[in-house]
Amino acid sequence: MDNRRRNPWGNLWIAFTFALLVAAAGSLPGRRPAVDPALAPVMAFAAPAPVGESCSLAAFQRLQANIQHLRRGISPRRAAVLAGYIWQAAHRFHCDPQLIAALIHVESSFFTRARSSRGARGLMQLRPFVARAIARQLQTAWHGPETLHDPRQNITMGTCYLASLMRQFPDLQTALAAYNYGPTYIRRRLRQGGAVPRRYPRKVLSLYQAFGRGQKS
Repeated sequence: MDNRRRNPWGNLWIAFTFALLVAAAGSLPGRRPAVDPALAPVMAFAAPAPVGESCSLAAFQRLQANIQHLRRGISPRRAAVLAGYIWQAAHRFHCDPQLIAALIHVESSFFTRARSSRGARGLMQLRPFVARAIARQLQTAWHGPETLHDPRQNITMGTCYLASLMRQFPDLQTALAAYNYGPTYIRRRLRQGGAVPRRYPRKVLSLYQAFGRGQKS
């Protein structure tokens, strides 16, 4: 039996975190900022991205439970905090929070200090030059690459970046490939008639679909 379900304090923390999210949702910006022409190839806010499931305590608890299942040893409180950051970013940029959670697991297994051999950092494995451009567009603080180890900042910028790619490319698989390989490389492959890499998108989408079925892969 899962003892976490019997922890009343953990459930109270989840409910409290969710209540704060609902209260904050009304203050999240509804308008998208104007795009700096110099950043137009990176950022595209012109059209809304697909919207995920509606905000409910049950959906939030499912997201938190998925994080706990995937990140062994994480506390219910920490999982709820990360779920809150994901939910806020998903609401702001019109993405499905479960998709963001799936991508984070594939990218970093929910380790905030993760760093790749190519210099990508944090939960959503952003490279500093990309993150710096996004921070400028969002008019948020940028304190160098270490900013990417702040989970809230990383999730906000990573979700913003994914949402922009979902607007630029014709389907979710291609957008995910662009997230992994870079949009310039994917555009070149498409112009040359080459196949879009599918291994990375399949990993993310397989986990995302499992979340949708109420399963935890």
